[in-house]
Amino acid sequence: MSVRGVPDIVAKVRARVENTWATTVAAEQHPPPRDPASDPASDPEEAASAAGPAWPHRFPVGRSASADLGADFGAYVRQLGEWRDWAAVHDVVLVYATRMVAGTRQQVVSHVVVPDLNTAVRIAGDPWTDLIATARTRAAVLHRQFPDQQNLPRAIRGAAKLSDVDFDVLLRVCGYFLLRVELAHQVDGAGAPPAPPAPLTPRQVPIEGVHAKWLDSHQGLVRTVTGLDNLGLLPPHPARFHFTYLDPDHLAHGGRRHDSYNVGDAALPAYEPRVVLISENKDTAIGFPAVPGGIAIEGEGRGAATIASAPWVRAASLVVYWGDLDQDGLEILNEFRAAGLPVRSMLMDVETYERYQRYGTRLDKNGKPVKVHSARDVPHLQADEVALYELLSRGSAPVPRVEQERIPLDVPATRLQALIDTAADAGAQALVL
Repeated sequence: MSVRGVPDIVAKVRARVENTWATTVAAEQHPPPRDPASDPASDPEEAASAAGPAWPHRFPVGRSASADLGADFGAYVRQLGEWRDWAAVHDVVLVYATRMVAGTRQQVVSHVVVPDLNTAVRIAGDPWTDLIATARTRAAVLHRQFPDQQNLPRAIRGAAKLSDVDFDVLLRVCGYFLLRVELAHQVDGAGAPPAPPAPLTPRQVPIEGVHAKWLDSHQGLVRTVTGLDNLGLLPPHPARFHFTYLDPDHLAHGGRRHDSYNVGDAALPAYEPRVVLISENKDTAIGFPAVPGGIAIEGEGRGAATIASAPWVRAASLVVYWGDLDQDGLEILNEFRAAGLPVRSMLMDVETYERYQRYGTRLDKNGKPVKVHSARDVPHLQADEVALYELLSRGSAPVPRVEQERIPLDVPATRLQALIDTAADAGAQALVL
């Protein structure tokens, strides 16, 4: 019998389609000269990345020992029937080799030849039929509108997966940037070239229906289609976070209450904080009661790396995280510790959840049900935090979220002071020792 059966060859065909479809579709726009006498490649693994057409292609079915064929030749005959039936249905060619089996010459299948991409797609099945049809239509458009484009396969691979609306946006955006470059290279009547256009932020690009997020997420594809290494866009501004000064003496002497920090900024806050409170939500950070030497940072979601990059945060004697009692809040806490901050948590345990669960919610800020997902790997959570995380992840908790704003601010203020006192006692004891 052959080492590989029909399902194995189908998997091989599907893999080759995946690896070569964009190159094949691109070649259809300007097919290279072909020698009809040339043999197709003999092995998909070796030839998938080689120069030349991907199809036709010979897929080896493997070679069984003659003794094995002779021991169960009836099974091979049945398999041979399966091969022939399958080949007839899918319009592929079976290549035979002569083998000695039990002293007689027998024709056994050695290769399957798939002639072209269309046949391969029929074998591979969904989603390839629709994807290749879309890719061919869009490849023709890209080749027609951007004939100088140097990496059509990569452009097709990205463009074929866009919605119709996004593909239309792509064409308009690429046309805009190419026109912008063309205008920048024109010479005025006096013979002097005009000044290059001023760089823009993605939000400033004047194309109807194009928003900054679309351009941010598709810049690579736009560069590929246009062949432009530089689109003339300003780099993203450094990540930043906002914080509130909590020190009563600083505020009493007219010091500013609110400030911000840009990653990499050499500027320091008005004072070096001894205590840093990272609050998941803005309102609790802004409204937190006075804390001598304290600063409250607006966590605003998953910004652990941004906040951890600030030297004055890392240098604080005590860094505390306080977030919502939900899966997200605990996962964010885990991320802060993974970023290297020795963060203490407060009010993020089962006891606090049970005390305030009557104020919890099943809906998010958009009025949709809070999604509960299976537990993720959170190796940096401590035992009491893990207990709450597991309770919430089982989906059996009374409510999936208790927002931190539902807890009166005097409660976290008291808890934070207890953590400050504990840290001070530990520091004093360390000095004595």
